Amino acid sequence: MSTNFYVKVAADNEEIHFGKSSTGWVFTVRQYPEQGLCTLYDWMSLLASPYNTVRDEYGSDVSVAELMNTVMNRVGYRRGRLKDGKTQGEGSWDYANYEFC
Repeated sequence: MSTNFYVKVAADNEEIHFGKSSTGWVFTVRQYPEQGLCTLYDWMSLLASPYNTVRDEYGSDVSVAELMNTVMNRVGYRRGRLKDGKTQGEGSWDYANYEFC
């Protein structure tokens, strides 16, 4: 089972793909280098705004604390092969600079 997460940026009313949680695997965080979103820590500054919101692909609101728990506290996770555009993260997550679902 997997779940995609999205951040709605209030300043421009844009919704951007944050990443994907897949059972048994590391979390995949989407990178947007052109927007300065290259690491999980870059995302944290965007998520810190009380005007921005997070939801899952099913339309449910997700708190930032819940999202960070999902990303950072994975148990028994596996890593897939790293390939062009995918790099290993600093913890139980990886980064991808390409579109995925």
